[in-house]
Amino acid sequence: MTDALIKELKDFPPVSPLSGSTLKLVAIITMTIDHFAAGIIYFMLVTWRFPEDIGFERLYQIYLVLRGIGRTAFPIYCFLLIEGLLHTHSRIRYLINLLLFAVLSELPFDLIATDTLTDPMSLDIPKLIYDNRPEIYEHQNVFLTLAIGLAACWIIEEFRRRYGVRPITFLVAVPATAGAFYLAEATNTDYGGIGVLVIMCFYFLHSIRLAALGCAFFVLSRLYLEVWAFPAFILILFYSGKRGFIGNSPARKYFFYIYYPAHLFLFFLMRTWILGMF
Repeated sequence: MTDALIKELKDFPPVSPLSGSTLKLVAIITMTIDHFAAGIIYFMLVTWRFPEDIGFERLYQIYLVLRGIGRTAFPIYCFLLIEGLLHTHSRIRYLINLLLFAVLSELPFDLIATDTLTDPMSLDIPKLIYDNRPEIYEHQNVFLTLAIGLAACWIIEEFRRRYGVRPITFLVAVPATAGAFYLAEATNTDYGGIGVLVIMCFYFLHSIRLAALGCAFFVLSRLYLEVWAFPAFILILFYSGKRGFIGNSPARKYFFYIYYPAHLFLFFLMRTWILGMF
């Protein structure tokens, strides 16, 4: 009875129409909506630069709705991270790519995500960095969160493949998970240790998707607003296991890496122009 139930959970849902490429598109769109709200609308609110006919309260409600929509992105990225770990031909290249783009994305991320910028209308990047250096240096972008989670899962996966599900694997899994959690907290990455635990939920319960989704949602919902991430978990439920239109094309694959710092820097430029209109 138990084996039959586990098999049903593994095979659910019977029809899975969404490819990894489709999930990535959903993630990139909702992430863009979220960053537009966080990097532009937020500063319209704090500087009181917005159309008079909209008003503060209405704009604030728009801000909350857009941030709520944006919660969909992160769980999808975490889920696809584990899919990548289990299917990539080169885990070391995968990890290096995440670390490389964590470095490349840090400045655009800081210019958008630092909510206490002394002059959000300025295009003088060196001065912005200097004037806001304490806040800028203390918060790291989501690529680092993903890289830390991937590294921890990779270590555990190597032991699991060599020794199977044995005490030695468990003894490695506990400190690897705890170490990744505290490293994310210490470096103050986006989503922090909770983000790492979401990744670990998808890894440990990968073979039973319903359980993985329930665990990940419970963990993520500990963070403010993250209960609004539930559409992501519904979409992941219908993942087909296929890569989709991205295929093995390097150009398409790296587009999703490059898009993150590129759109953040574009929003930084747009913010100056939009705030200057009012």
